[in-house]
Amino acid sequence: MNAPRSPDSDAPRIANLVDDPAARQLVLEELTRLRHALNNPLAALLAEAQLLELEAITDEQRKSVERMVALCRRMVAIVRALDSSDHP
Repeated sequence: MNAPRSPDSDAPRIANLVDDPAARQLVLEELTRLRHALNNPLAALLAEAQLLELEAITDEQRKSVERMVALCRRMVAIVRALDSSDHP
């Protein structure tokens, strides 16, 4: 079984997979749309989860909220990796 890769290990190469400058530009534009589409709801979800951390909740609920926050932060790292892909 392969070890998990860092979310940004291949990101700088995403747009470089295309040799044609016009096609590369289309890839970069699509990455920009993807980042925006993912980042907006992700930011809202992370904010809501962080607010839940401040509430008086049971230990089991707190563990669940902590998992939610950790997964959101993982997704943020992936989205940021996409952000670095348009800088050669």
